Amino acid sequence: MHDSTKKKVLSFLKQIRIHRLYSQVSIYERLDRLYTKYPLEQSKDIGTITGSLYKKEILPREWWGNGEELAFENHRFLVPVNYNDYLKQLYGDNYLTYTPSVTQQEEKKHIK
Repeated sequence: MHDSTKKKVLSFLKQIRIHRLYSQVSIYERLDRLYTKYPLEQSKDIGTITGSLYKKEILPREWWGNGEELAFENHRFLVPVNYNDYLKQLYGDNYLTYTPSVTQQEEKKHIK
């Protein structure tokens, strides 16, 4: 999921053993301070910078609202008010379209 520049940076950080300089707890503490530096009410966009989708996970504040509860597979989950826009932002306009796994596609190619 990383472009070549990000892969090079990650490779460099592994080579210099950056993980020995900072513990996981200290990194999370720094991120918590960064995430809470500005009040949500004053922020135009909110999200996470540590997710694998990077900028796609920074979304307009009004998309979150107070959330709403939706049922999914016999469970109820709190989701963003504009969950449809949220899912399109992360996964594209066709996020509801089923795509078979590679295994399922391969199985269809073989005659039994």
